[in-house]
Amino acid sequence: EEKYESQLKKQKFVSDDQRTEQAGRLDKTTRSAAVSGSKKDQEIATLQNTLTQREKDIEELIARLPTPEAIIEALKNLNPNRGRQRETMRKVIHHFIALEAHGVSALPPIQKFLKEGVDINYGRGTGRDNGGGLGRLAGNDDGDKVDWSSARDYGYKLPTFGIALEPRSLRLGLFEITYNIGGKNAEKILAAALTTTGLGIEVVRLGDLLEQLAPGKYKKAMLDAARELITNPLDEDSKRILFALLLKYKDPGLLDLAKGMLISSEGRIDGAALRYLNETLGENAMPLLLAAYRNPNITNPADKIILRDAAMTYVGKNADADQIFREVFDEGLKKAKDSEANPREAWLSLIQAGGALQKGDNLTENVIRNRQKLLNEYRGNTKNELVERGLDQVNKNLEGRMERLKPKN
Repeated sequence: EEKYESQLKKQKFVSDDQRTEQAGRLDKTTRSAAVSGSKKDQEIATLQNTLTQREKDIEELIARLPTPEAIIEALKNLNPNRGRQRETMRKVIHHFIALEAHGVSALPPIQKFLKEGVDINYGRGTGRDNGGGLGRLAGNDDGDKVDWSSARDYGYKLPTFGIALEPRSLRLGLFEITYNIGGKNAEKILAAALTTTGLGIEVVRLGDLLEQLAPGKYKKAMLDAARELITNPLDEDSKRILFALLLKYKDPGLLDLAKGMLISSEGRIDGAALRYLNETLGENAMPLLLAAYRNPNITNPADKIILRDAAMTYVGKNADADQIFREVFDEGLKKAKDSEANPREAWLSLIQAGGALQKGDNLTENVIRNRQKLLNEYRGNTKNELVERGLDQVNKNLEGRMERLKPKN
């Protein structure tokens, strides 16, 4: 019994010691948690005070900003075309940023300004000389009196806007701000501008912005505006821009108008109308192009070049195109033999005709064979060693394309 009682006492002492130790630990943890909690509360209170102060600071800064009306008035008096352009454009950008910061409250003043119909061009072109392809030949002028404007119009591409920091004009900049602010009111402002603008560049940009705000909703309105404006454009840029826009959407609404515009009363080819007809009608444009090519009133060499380029797209597919190829090549051979003729014009005709045989992607076997037949009408008969080497190379290239069409084992 004594032994048993002794063991119980010993266990009790150990148990009491453990409980005391555990209680101490728990009390320490509780005190620590209480202290930690207090620190967190203090940190939260500090953050809340900081945020409150920042909100007050922001309100004060907004209050110090000029009103949207004042900003627009300032923009109306900033013209980078007068005085120091770089410094003025910095101010313009600063005002645009401040105006956008006002958010929806900036929309009514923007709408009011757009209705005034005034603008400031910031010196960035609309892409007047951005033509590709034949347009590049304009830089090779060796002194001949050749007007390449039709070629540039023929190769014209729609202007790209991207994320350029500087807007092209005051109105275009305000369109961007309206779009960035967004919402139904912004959409209404841009849609209203689309129906009243007189510039092709604005039709293009407004169409882009509205498409992003409301996909598909304003496509018809944009094309209607383009078709109406192109009949009486306010500037030369608008005509080529709008034809390019209609071409982008494969809109056939102005085919009759383009046919009437193809050859001017001065015997000049309208490059924008030519491209629109050629790419909208496709092979069906060939009778128009052949008639224009043979029109004696067209005397500018550059106009003849773009007509040939448009028509010979269909070499090997269309009899009229094949005939234009023959006439171009014969003309080149004739001038190459004439000591009084311009050798540059001779070789340009020969090179353009030879290049036409290689134009186009995904050519069928039948088209390639037809082009080789045309080529063989001249191979071995030109009596010009340099021309013969060129014809042989073209034939070799066509054979290579034929090989690539064969199925691989």
